[in-house]
Formats: sequence, C-alpha cells, structure tokens
Amino acid sequence: MADRLFRFGVVAGMAGDADQWIGLARHAEDLGYATFLTPDTLNTLPPLLSLSAAAAATTSIGLGTFVLAAPYRRPAQLAWEVAGLSLLSGGRFELGLGAGRPHAREDAARLGVPFGSPDQRIRQLEDVIHQTRKWPGPSGPKITGPSGPTTSGPSGPKTTRPSGPTAEGLSEPKAMARREATAKEPGAAAGPAPRLLIAASGARMMGFAARNADTVALGLPASTPEDGLAEHVRLIRQASDDFDGLELSAGLHVVGDEVPPWLVRQMGSDVPEDSIAVLRGTPRQMADRLLHRRDAHHISYITVNAMYADRLAPVVELLSRT
Repeated sequence: MADRLFRFGVVAGMAGDADQWIGLARHAEDLGYATFLTPDTLNTLPPLLSLSAAAAATTSIGLGTFVLAAPYRRPAQLAWEVAGLSLLSGGRFELGLGAGRPHAREDAARLGVPFGSPDQRIRQLEDVIHQTRKWPGPSGPKITGPSGPTTSGPSGPKTTRPSGPTAEGLSEPKAMARREATAKEPGAAAGPAPRLLIAASGARMMGFAARNADTVALGLPASTPEDGLAEHVRLIRQASDDFDGLELSAGLHVVGDEVPPWLVRQMGSDVPEDSIAVLRGTPRQMADRLLHRRDAHHISYITVNAMYADRLAPVVELLSRT
C-alpha cells in the first residue's frame, strides 16, 4: 500500500463579522489543521472572497473550496479568479469542485443560471478543469531573491513554494505528471495549477474524480457504515490510472457525544453505530479508528465542521503527517 499521510481540514462558512472570520482561520492554523475550507451555498459566505480574507490573515494553512458547484460560474471567469487567489495566497489555494449538491438546483435558480442535466454538469466540470490548467495567471516577471526564484507582483517579491510532497501533498510521480500535463496545455501558466479536489457520491462521479482529481472527497450519507466504504473505494481504484498517488477524503459530521438538534435532523434517524460520519471515544480511540480506516480503505484526508475543530484537535496532533 502506498504511503498516505494524514491531513485534516476545517470547514467553515459563517461568521458574525470579519474579525470572527479571521479568528476562525487563524485558530484552525494554530491547531495544526492542514486546510481551512469553505462551502459553496447561498446561505454561507461567498467562498473565494472569504478565502481571500483568510489568506491575508494566515501564513501557512492551506485554503480550499469545499466545494464549488460548477454550474454557478463561467469556467473561464472561475479560472481567472482561481489564478488570482493562488497568487495572493502564496500558492496555498486548493480548488475543490463538484457537480452540485442535492439543493444546488434551487441556488442556481436564485442566481439565474441553468443547473443542467448530469451530462451537462460533468461537461462543465471538464471545462473548468481545462480552463484552470491553462490560465496564464497574473504573475509578473521572474527575479532572483535570496531564497530562490520569486515572482514580482503588485505587492512585491514573493518566494515561490516548492513542489513535491511537502508542498502539494502529492507523491512526486503524481506531482510531476500534473506539472507535465499542465505544461502541455496551449497558453499554460508557468507554474502548476492548484491542487484539485473533486467531490463525488455516485459511481459515475467517482469514476470521473478518480481520473481527474488529486483528491476524491467521498460525499456519502451519515447512514454509511464503516464497511460501506469498501465498494466506493473499489470503484475509485478501478477507474484511476494512479491509485497510489490519489488522496481519498471523508468528512466527519460529529466528533464526540454532543450533537445539536439541527444536526440530528440533518443526519436522519438511520445513522448506524459505526457511521463513517461519527467519531467518538478518547483521542487515542478516535485516532485508532482513523488509522484502521486508512489501512482498510486508504482514506487519509479528514474534514470536520469548525464547531468540532477543538474537539478533534488532539487527534490532529496525534496523526497529522503520519
């Protein structure tokens, strides 16, 4: 089995004001989380704008969309904005994409854009990926600084982040393949496109994600038991041409025994004791369960709602980058 290092991400989409939002991002960074992630709904903060604010307030944590609905935006416009955020975050941005969550059709109607059929939405995803990989970006002329190559931009020199496992979380063959693929695009950017996460629930989307993404985020319901992961991972392995270089992700809905009533209603009444969305016990017991999940199902990227960030933090300390 390929080495898969644990990563942990905090998902946040709401704040009372700018100071509280910045505080959430900084707190996630201080706790040792790898990424600070934002959803894409009309009931939460606009994802790219809110991540820009988080980028300005933090120094090392990765920043990602979790996930952008492809039907909401024109692919070329999104590629332009992604290139800008990648530059302004110092290369910390990770692009998360999806074909639309269950209630995305209603949001698309409010935005005045067509939601489209599954075929149309998958073609939109393909277009977004293509545009993002070829977009030239707003970088200025290269200059040499004391720490190596830098990019001169509106705010002055910025040291570029190194590629490879420590910077991108990818195996070196996977990172090299992505850089080579990017370089072949007509008009491609000088640097690699952002790391790409694709959320998937059905077999077709899992196959698409396995072929196109660096990370596949399993969008499975809380009713999924631990052994229910096996078939989904089998489909991904079957579809991928580089399964060992592919990161698999699963989200936690609950950490511990306290569950707010609204979340109980959202999860439903058919949540099994060994639900993949629920993690209970001591930090050591929780860590051991995630270790078993990685050994059995190759899942190493764990995401959690910001309200449980502190509760999961001891597990993050035990497992991050191991």
